[in-house]
Amino acid sequence: MVCYKIGGCRKCIKMAKCIIPGTFNPVTLGHCDIIGRCARIFDEVHVVAFQNIEKPEWPFTMQERVQLILKSVAGMPNVVANCSQRLVSDYAKELGITTLVKGLRNVRDFEYEADLEWAYKTIDSDLEVLYLRSSPLYMQLSSSVVREFAKYQLDLSQLVPAAIINEVTTRLGLDKK
Repeated sequence: MVCYKIGGCRKCIKMAKCIIPGTFNPVTLGHCDIIGRCARIFDEVHVVAFQNIEKPEWPFTMQERVQLILKSVAGMPNVVANCSQRLVSDYAKELGITTLVKGLRNVRDFEYEADLEWAYKTIDSDLEVLYLRSSPLYMQLSSSVVREFAKYQLDLSQLVPAAIINEVTTRLGLDKK
């Protein structure tokens, strides 16, 4: 169906599927913000935990990350969570996903993601990369910040979803305070 309304209408603009790749170790409120925004735009959102060799595998295994993501997005029925050891572009192609979404907090994120976009496009020229700017509230938030706060037994309630706060604090040793 083609929409002839200037700019399209909300019904016609809605796209099929997207993939949001990341390490999600652990998933943060910033991740959930990007996921939620995509859930309003796309029919199906695939949030996939990948292992980045430059980042620590601790504190959560890949399967545990998937469970944390699922609990964090429980109110979003069009969000699917999974994990993979494959290339992001191969994973997306297998599922017929042509849009990859990345959240950007700052210029450093953009430079890093632009390099990755070149790699994605080299492997699969049909994969479109869409960047969403982080909401101002989450521009400095990362999983690394969560782990650092946990190291010093600081409150994580403004960093991770309430649905997973107990699991995250238990795993990171904050329940022994």
